[in-house]
Amino acid sequence: MYNLDAPFDRRDGDSLKWGRYRNSDIIAAWVADMDFPSPQPVIDAIKERLEQHPIMGYERPGDGVYAAIEGYLSSFHNWQVERESIIFLPGLVPAINWCSAMAGSEGDEILVPAPIYPPFLGAPSNQGRRCIRLPHHRDGDVWRMSIDEWEELVTPNSKALLFCSPHNPLGRWWTDDELTQVADFCERHDLLLISDEIHCQLLLDERASGFTSIATLNAWTRANTVTLLAPSKTFNIPGMACAFAVIENRELRRRFQRVSAGCIPEITPLSYIACEAAYRHGEGWRQEMLGILQRNRDLLHAAVAAWPGITDNSLEATYLQWLDVSGLGYDNAHAAFEAGGVGLSEGLPFGDGNYLRVNLATQLDTMQEIIARMDRVIKAAPNNSH
Repeated sequence: MYNLDAPFDRRDGDSLKWGRYRNSDIIAAWVADMDFPSPQPVIDAIKERLEQHPIMGYERPGDGVYAAIEGYLSSFHNWQVERESIIFLPGLVPAINWCSAMAGSEGDEILVPAPIYPPFLGAPSNQGRRCIRLPHHRDGDVWRMSIDEWEELVTPNSKALLFCSPHNPLGRWWTDDELTQVADFCERHDLLLISDEIHCQLLLDERASGFTSIATLNAWTRANTVTLLAPSKTFNIPGMACAFAVIENRELRRRFQRVSAGCIPEITPLSYIACEAAYRHGEGWRQEMLGILQRNRDLLHAAVAAWPGITDNSLEATYLQWLDVSGLGYDNAHAAFEAGGVGLSEGLPFGDGNYLRVNLATQLDTMQEIIARMDRVIKAAPNNSH
């Protein structure tokens, strides 16, 4: 037992998440950063490395970290890859930009299903491409892809699809049927498929099939997909800046290496250590953490069910709940919740200003206080206060 529910005050440190509200009483529940201490096996591995070899020089990935990733891909994804298919990265956001630069030429289109994590929407234009937003639709409390509408928006100038699986912020763990629809769509239109799967071990529901990486569906996806992965979100080590791409197609891998040439800094020695330890020894921590996320999801869902003017969706994966607050009547709902003591993520940068995103990865006391403060803001909303 890791006792992840034990209180842990991050206000006085240099946390990006909590630093936004330094010297205030606002609870930070915005950026995707957990309030749980990182897994003890990761901390122990870093300590051991520093004690045994206290030199922080430039390092290359060793056999240990490669073997840990290969074991993770095999056991969790049922995916056996050649070692040369793994490319280490300082993070997934720069990788999304490099993948955008791989796709077509300046002025071509990159398709981005929205709403979505904001860097997806900015990456195409950063690389001189046009961002074409593809719609989702709500089916009850579940978000679905609108493939028929996507077909109306794709053109001969469309060169890639930026895909998020599981989805941030919609909370979807896409089914194999849905993944097949996406793969068929990309194959029909000869699109490079870029799949960000950074939240793939944060699955809150039970399914017999387990998680499927879209690249593993068939021969076409294996040859035309760049899969982006990292232990950072799952094991709360985002500051270690160690991610990786899996690119099995040699020519596609060379294209990625060309566009990223001169841009990828050395991964820090401790980042390799953290990545290896997380994949080798972090499973007990992950299971305990998932139980807390499921509980917090259910607590917020029960509260939302009783609140007028606000709705949620079925959160199948991630720890980020997407809330429709358009019925509250606030001119600026984000500011209203901040004034009420809760700092959430604004929906507009994700592609829809009618929504706010709540980070659920925190201790029970904090989660209960977030809900209590939200309750007061919602009851005082213009549409609820008469």
